[in-house]
Amino acid sequence: MLRLLLCVAVGMFVCSDMALAKKNGNEQAQYAGKCKGIIKSVSADTGSLTFTLKKMGSDKTVTVNDATKIIIIAADGTTKKLKGKDGLKDPAVCVKAFVKVTVEESGVATMITIGSANRKAGDKK
Repeated sequence: MLRLLLCVAVGMFVCSDMALAKKNGNEQAQYAGKCKGIIKSVSADTGSLTFTLKKMGSDKTVTVNDATKIIIIAADGTTKKLKGKDGLKDPAVCVKAFVKVTVEESGVATMITIGSANRKAGDKK
């Protein structure tokens, strides 16, 4: 029961719409906040993650540092918590995976969530 409540709380936190930090035309600031999309490429060596934004259809590349939290949610609802560039080496962090990213104005990801307990593997919503 506690695990379910924790998953729901994390889901509610990460599922909120993308918040625009500033409206000054700065591309990094334009995508600051929470973003959802599909992974396009992953580089664990350089610590970068590129994904296609769900609402805008454009690509966004974020930097992953040692403080970045990575949460992987399997189809059965189990979660795995990783940290930093080593988390990008997990097999679940792959091209075409559903991703939710919290991004700072500097373009550094603070939290990355891969997968969703509400989605199934072949779901295209």
